[in-house]
Amino acid sequence: MDTPVFRRKEALRPALLVLAVLAASLGIGPLAAPPRAVPADVPGARCFIDADSTSVQWTVLEVACSHWEMGFALGRMLADDIRRLLALAHALCSAGGSPQDIPCGDGSAGLRNALPPALLAEAEGMAAGAQVRTSDILLLNRLFEAWFPPAAEGLGIMGFAASKQAVISGRALLGAGWRPAPEVPLVWVVRRPTDGLDTATLGVPGWLGGLAGMNEARVAGWVLPARTSDTSSAGLPAALVLRGALEQEATAQEALNWSMGQPHCGGAQIAFGGEASAAGAEWSARMQQPLITDASTLFAGGLFQHPDLAAVQLPAIDPSLFRAAQQRAEAAQATLRANSGWMSREKSLDFLSGWAETEIPSGDWVWLVLMEPAEMRVHAGRAFGGQPPAFTAFEPLPAPALR
Repeated sequence: MDTPVFRRKEALRPALLVLAVLAASLGIGPLAAPPRAVPADVPGARCFIDADSTSVQWTVLEVACSHWEMGFALGRMLADDIRRLLALAHALCSAGGSPQDIPCGDGSAGLRNALPPALLAEAEGMAAGAQVRTSDILLLNRLFEAWFPPAAEGLGIMGFAASKQAVISGRALLGAGWRPAPEVPLVWVVRRPTDGLDTATLGVPGWLGGLAGMNEARVAGWVLPARTSDTSSAGLPAALVLRGALEQEATAQEALNWSMGQPHCGGAQIAFGGEASAAGAEWSARMQQPLITDASTLFAGGLFQHPDLAAVQLPAIDPSLFRAAQQRAEAAQATLRANSGWMSREKSLDFLSGWAETEIPSGDWVWLVLMEPAEMRVHAGRAFGGQPPAFTAFEPLPAPALR
């Protein structure tokens, strides 16, 4: 595909040798990597990593090279967090499997078979960098709901999108919030692959995908895990579907179409927005439906909205709890639509803050993002439940310093 993005990348190839030298100085290149590392004299080889955890108070890592090299660099940088999460994952498996009662080994094998070759190469590189097994990295990626469990009586997670006449500026806004399990950190990862669109995703250390993200074509998206009794392990978790769509597609509708064409495992809701429009879908492992929208706003709360999909939640959720959570979701959706036509960045941040303060139990962490794809800007916040979160605005896809 001959786009301005890719023509720009081709014009920058003379700078790649400089990046290879930088990689070697950081201990990521051939001097320190396992035998599969790309030699510095291979045309087009490039790999660098940058870490920033001060300016935005979120850990932000940036890598640019082949998928295997990106994985290796991230594995080295996040090795301690990856090993700690693996200990939690293996303890979960020893206690009886994943939240969907899928044996963890079966889930890893199913994911290996479903992964596109480029992402499997990244998983192998990440395992080498963190000095763990590839199956361990796949396990971290498979246990989506383990890291973001539904709240006992509330929603626990929430996402919305507003666009067109719902927003004062007419430009799309996508917001989401998650309540992670205890001891689960999140990290922003900026990936600049040699063969795809640059992306920035928010995810768990060791993940190949993300909960939310944006690409250089001004497409943003988020995913929410949705509890389901559909326990097929053959397919891709939603976090990986999000990453694949952002890395390959240049419009929001193309990203959504690509996502709905993938083999899914578990349950999820996903939304994509471009500069001025947004749309979403929800799926279990075997069924999928568009998210309900009034043409300018959509809302999701980890509860399937379509009746056929909602039916696959009830065996896993006590009916009384399901109804209570459904009522809370409907109330939040009504609040969102009441602001239709008056929505702005500030109102969206207030909406996210209000959800966090009312839905998240005191003492629990909550992570929040509001994405403005037209401006390539993210407002990220985190706080203990019951307290107003503080948001930091940043642009996750800046031009690399050496380009």
